[in-house]
Amino acid sequence: MGNRLNKASILIATGGTGGHVFPSQALAKQLIGKGYDVLFMGKGLSSNSYFAKHLFQSISIDSATPFRKGILQKLLSFISLAKGTFQAFQQIGAYKPSLVVGFGSFHSFPVLSAAFLRGVPIALFESNSVPGKVNKLFSRYANFCGVQFPQAMELLKGTCYEVKMPFWKEVDSVSKKDALAYFSLKEDLFTVLVFGGSQGASYMNPIIAQALKQFHEENRPIQVIHMIGSASSVESIQSFYQEKKMTTSIKPFEENMHLAWSLADLVICRAGAATLAEMVEFGVPAILIPYPTAADQHQLKNALFLEKEVKGAFCLEEKKLTSESLLFLLKNCNTPQMKESILEFKKRSQKKQLIDHIEEFLHSKGVNHGKV
Repeated sequence: MGNRLNKASILIATGGTGGHVFPSQALAKQLIGKGYDVLFMGKGLSSNSYFAKHLFQSISIDSATPFRKGILQKLLSFISLAKGTFQAFQQIGAYKPSLVVGFGSFHSFPVLSAAFLRGVPIALFESNSVPGKVNKLFSRYANFCGVQFPQAMELLKGTCYEVKMPFWKEVDSVSKKDALAYFSLKEDLFTVLVFGGSQGASYMNPIIAQALKQFHEENRPIQVIHMIGSASSVESIQSFYQEKKMTTSIKPFEENMHLAWSLADLVICRAGAATLAEMVEFGVPAILIPYPTAADQHQLKNALFLEKEVKGAFCLEEKKLTSESLLFLLKNCNTPQMKESILEFKKRSQKKQLIDHIEEFLHSKGVNHGKV
């Protein structure tokens, strides 16, 4: 795949979970809108359910995590990494990108290794409060790294900037009236948004539904948007709420999450970086239930940052999650005060967009815009 004759090109290294893939696609959309040619490269992109294959050009390459147990598994992982690096080295030679942007995880390791070997400039994006191993390693070779949380800078080498998480759709584009109609909800009810993604959703859903039902009965009327992660469980979860004739919108998944965020007065969810970025952007207080086996406990550290530093959330570890513990937090959420704290944090941050730093870097290298 040769480089386009009339456009500067950006190669994005990503893969794996939505926390890596979603912001990388949002950045790609921004870059394409400004005239850049964008190519994705990483492990498993052709079969990744989070990746919009119909919108973006991509190349899947080999990769594997080297942090497996057993000598044989480690050996096979290193073979995959070496193979993927060779594949990426060839593809980068053909594509000739102006910049490679890495979004972390072992999926991006071969691409970043090949970019380093080729002498292609590298930029990184770190979404978590604790950087992943790949971004830690390559930060010393990167031209700059954009971070969502300021404490991540302490663990990275080289030039770092605080940046906003790239979003697919901006807050200003959301109509509350349209959102209410979309979910068939009422304007005057306190709205709780619940989602847990694919990681542990089936375990958490009945507990959360029970706590919300009790809160609705004992404290104040509420309505619920609940993304349960599985089509087979919609009816059973719906029955929890229907006992009290609560207004609800129960779905397996939701593509238009910006509409749900725009209505939420409180969110109960995991503590992934992309989720917390949306929480801050929309100014929604939260009860965060970190995914317990996330690498380096980064979700727990993300949640504690939002609780202790921002003061816009409560952190409830999954091992302590019961309907009683959740109900206790629901009763003690001062959502107006928490929302104010989030908005104050957002105002203090005054972050640039990642694309702004990318363009500034490209301009310094003589690449003035997408269309050249």
